[in-house]
Amino acid sequence: MEKLAILGEKGGGGKSTTALGLAVAFALAGKEVAVNDLDPQATAAKWGDRRGKDFPVVVSCQVSRLDKVLEAAEQQGAQLAVIDTPGKSTDAAIAAAKVADFVLMPIRPQMYDIETLDKTKDILTLAGHPPSAVLITSCTSPVVNP
Repeated sequence: MEKLAILGEKGGGGKSTTALGLAVAFALAGKEVAVNDLDPQATAAKWGDRRGKDFPVVVSCQVSRLDKVLEAAEQQGAQLAVIDTPGKSTDAAIAAAKVADFVLMPIRPQMYDIETLDKTKDILTLAGHPPSAVLITSCTSPVVNP
């Protein structure tokens, strides 16, 4: 099972929105997807409750249970686990990054978000340098005149 961790040190950067959008896109493409919500606000889990569909499966879990929850998801046929983390939770971010095959870090194009990348880099170092990328969210495309 592949594992994608979505993390960032600031709230409001689009972590949950990114996690859920990617999970739905992969599910619609035919992958069995499990979303693991490590955020105490349970944004992804509440979305799953409201949505009323069986896919993607959304599980709210504590950081200390992440390994067991991922193991159960794999045993139940999940091909991809998307791990949604809260802002300002180093423990959750490190745990998610350690198990991830890839880490995606959504940020808004503003200095408040950009300044958090140093801390996120430290988290990735503690997690063993998993492959990662920054995703710029909440921005408009430039207008191009033909």
